[in-house]
Amino acid sequence: MVIFAIYAIVLAFFWIKTLISTTSSNNEQEVNNFLTLKHMKIRRYKLYGLLYIITLFYLVSISMISARFMPEEKKSFSSVGEQLNHAWQIMLNFPWWLQLLFFIALIFFIGMFALPLINCVKNKLKGI
Repeated sequence: MVIFAIYAIVLAFFWIKTLISTTSSNNEQEVNNFLTLKHMKIRRYKLYGLLYIITLFYLVSISMISARFMPEEKKSFSSVGEQLNHAWQIMLNFPWWLQLLFFIALIFFIGMFALPLINCVKNKLKGI
């Protein structure tokens, strides 16, 4: 959840930064280019926000469904490795359809970070 909070804060910062950005040019062509770029960035931030919301609610929904399949007994672990192995074994015991839903959630989660990174690299290559 901390990752989602940080992502939301960073996204909000760039969105506000884009909304309040101005140009000091009097050239009509430069102003049009600036407004076009600003509009494109705002559309992308809306897309990132939508992907964020979908991923967050999707993960919360899957977590609520998977809670029914969690074992009742509590275990204590001495290392992180044991905890990860136990979590992996629990995941493997989930029904196949729930494992598929978790895989889709993983794709959404990776896409939530990959899409802005890809667009940033593409803009750097274009010189925007």
